[in-house]
Amino acid sequence: MPQIIAALFDDQGRAERALQALVEAGLGAERTTLVGDTRGREVSSISGFRELSARDDDLAALDDLELPPEDIALFRGGLARGHVLVAARVDRTELERGIEVLDLFEPLDLDHRSEAG
Repeated sequence: MPQIIAALFDDQGRAERALQALVEAGLGAERTTLVGDTRGREVSSISGFRELSARDDDLAALDDLELPPEDIALFRGGLARGHVLVAARVDRTELERGIEVLDLFEPLDLDHRSEAG
């Protein structure tokens, strides 16, 4: 059963590089999305990525990712602060590798931020 991996990045460029690395690693090339920057959909179509959500509204697209409500709340707050979300639907066998790839691009540490208040 596929799983969603998602990470929030400080800027569009870092998010785009993380997304491209997922694709180059063979992880979710047709099941990836960028949420949170107006260029995200443009980049997706130019690069040949298919988005996980067909909706245009970023917050609605976030809801379509089928993440736990507490994760949605954290990502929603990050998007409101101008950060960019990368998400991919990966097979369970790809889960750890996908997380490793995203971690290479230094996503925001949401666990630390949520504990800090």
